[in-house]
Amino acid sequence: MTTEHPFAPIIRTLGKGKSGSRALTQEEAHAAMQMILADQVEPMQLGAFLMLMRVK
Repeated sequence: MTTEHPFAPIIRTLGKGKSGSRALTQEEAHAAMQMILADQVEPMQLGAFLMLMRVK
């Protein structure tokens, strides 16, 4: 059984589509930036996050 990466819920929050997505809370944004700056995210996750933020 595989465990979910801690960054996955952040991507899921942003990537629910036009009607389902919402802005990140301050805590979620802080956690996301901490993981990114600590190099704890996979390159594909970082790419998805940046594209979703661009579209938002």
